[in-house]
Amino acid sequence: MGKQRDRRERIDPAPRLALVLIRHSLGWFEQRELAAALGVAPSLVSMWERGERPIPGEALERTARLRDLSPPLLAQLLREIRSFLEAAQGRGRAGRALAGSLAADLLFVLLEALDVVLASRTRLVSIRPPAGDPATAEELWRYLEGCTAAERRLLVEEGEEYQTRALSERVLAGSAARAATQPREAQELAKLAARIAELADVSPL
Repeated sequence: MGKQRDRRERIDPAPRLALVLIRHSLGWFEQRELAAALGVAPSLVSMWERGERPIPGEALERTARLRDLSPPLLAQLLREIRSFLEAAQGRGRAGRALAGSLAADLLFVLLEALDVVLASRTRLVSIRPPAGDPATAEELWRYLEGCTAAERRLLVEEGEEYQTRALSERVLAGSAARAATQPREAQELAKLAARIAELADVSPL
C-alpha cells in the first residue's frame, strides 16, 4: 500500500487532472468513452486518472486534439493546474480550501474562454485569416496591464483595435501567468479574453 502511494506521489498529477477535465468538457462522463476514442482499454484510462500509471504524452495530446486543444493550449492548461497545486501547498486548511475553490472556478472560466476562442477561430477560418497581428496584440496587452478591470472592459468594448483573436489569446496567456499568485485577476482576465473573442467574431473585415 505504501509503495503504491509513493508511486502515485512521484507521478506528475497535472496530466491526469487535465485528462479528467478534458474528458468531462467533452461531455464524456464515463471513462470507457475516452478509452474507445483512444483505442485503449477502459482499465488503462482508469489507472491514468487514478495516478497509478503515468499518461504517455502522445495519449494526452490525442485527448487534447479531441477537444481541439493545440499543443500550446494543452501546455498552458498543464501550467494552470500546476500553478493551482503549488498555490495550495504550504497553507493552512482554510487557505488550501480557498485556493481549491479559486482553482476550480478559474479552471472552468478558462475552459469557457478557450471554447469561445476556438469556436471563433473555427467559424472564421474559411472566411478570413486569423485577425490581429501578434506584435500589435503584445503592445495592446502591455497597455491593458496598466489599466483597471473597468478600464479594460471599456477599451475592449469601444475600441475595434482591441477586438482581435490575437489579443484574446494574449490576454488568456496573461491570465495563465497570474493563476498562482493573483487568482482573482487571472479569473477577470480569462473572462475578458472570452469577451474579446466574442467581439472579434462580429468585428467588420
